[in-house]
Amino acid sequence: MTSYISRSEQSLWNEWVSCVSPGGDIASLRASVEAARGRVEGLRDPFLPVARGDDAARAEETVLWEDGEYLVLVDRYGAAPKALVVPKREALFPVDLGEARVARLSEICRHVMEAFNTIAGGTSRAWINPPSALTVRQLHVHVQGTAPHGVPSDLNALVQLELARTLGGPTPIPLFPPTIPLR
Repeated sequence: MTSYISRSEQSLWNEWVSCVSPGGDIASLRASVEAARGRVEGLRDPFLPVARGDDAARAEETVLWEDGEYLVLVDRYGAAPKALVVPKREALFPVDLGEARVARLSEICRHVMEAFNTIAGGTSRAWINPPSALTVRQLHVHVQGTAPHGVPSDLNALVQLELARTLGGPTPIPLFPPTIPLR
C-alpha cells in the first residue's frame, strides 16, 4: 500500500494500520476490517448526501473545498481549527479506496494541515479513527490544527482561499469578508 504514497503522507496510512492491526500484517488488518464492516454499514451517513449535492445536507455543513472526488468540511463538533476530509465515493475504510485514492486523500489532508498552520500559526495532525471508534458510516479523515494565538474570526474564509490556491479549483466566494486586506 505504499507505492503511490510519499513518505510524509504514508504516516496517515501507517497510523491507521497500527490502530487496526497492532501487528501490522495485512491478513490481520483485513480480518479486523471485515469483522467491523457489518456494524459500520449500519451507521448513519451524514457525508454522502453532502457529496451528492443534497441541498438540505449541504445547508448544515460548511464546505471549505471540493473537487469531483473529495470534499473538505468544517468539523462542526470539533474545536477550531478542525476539518474533515471525505471521499465522495462510498468507502467505509481506507482499504476500500485503493492506493491512488489513499494517496490523494493524504495529499489533501497535508494541504489542509498546511493551511491551518499558515493561518492559525500552530501545528496540525491528521488521523483516521479505527473501526471500533467509528460513529458514522462514511470514511473521513480528521484534521486538527492548533491556534496558539487564538482562532482568527475569518478562519474558514481564509482556509477556503488557501485550499483553492494550493489544491486548485475555483476561488470560492468567502463565507464572510476576510480581515486581512487583499490587494
